[in-house]
Amino acid sequence: YITNNLSCRSQLTEMFAANLLLVLCAGVFLTVVNGDIKMITDRYGRTPANPEPCIRTCGGSTGYGNTTWRNDDTGATLTDVDIAECGFIAPPIVTTSVDGARWHSRTAGGTSVYQLTKDSFLIILVGYVHFDYRNTKYRTFTADYANKYSYSVMWQAMGYIC
Repeated sequence: YITNNLSCRSQLTEMFAANLLLVLCAGVFLTVVNGDIKMITDRYGRTPANPEPCIRTCGGSTGYGNTTWRNDDTGATLTDVDIAECGFIAPPIVTTSVDGARWHSRTAGGTSVYQLTKDSFLIILVGYVHFDYRNTKYRTFTADYANKYSYSVMWQAMGYIC
């Protein structure tokens, strides 16, 4: 009787452990599956007209060291960002930052989105600000500088897909 009782307890312990593991895994899975994306206002500050299943968050990078920067006739440095793979049906809400090997934290214009469409947007860097204890200087730079120091654009967009 004692041997059978110990064997039974061992089996019950194993079953309890297996069921607990199953419940924990199911809880983690449901948490991931039931994630939530909510758009409070659209690009124009209005309540979203499309239902939530039609909203997508998409993100990416132009590629550290792989971004093609060019200069325009005003001396600004710019690059196009392709977001067509996101599948938006209208211009989304876009947030950007500039990455690079040097001085990218001091760029001016890196978070300003221009010519936004459902498929692309433009980033224009107009220079960088140099700070020291004695004074602040604004300096321009060229596409060669942005390419030399591997500047890229990291972005996130939220918009409608239906």
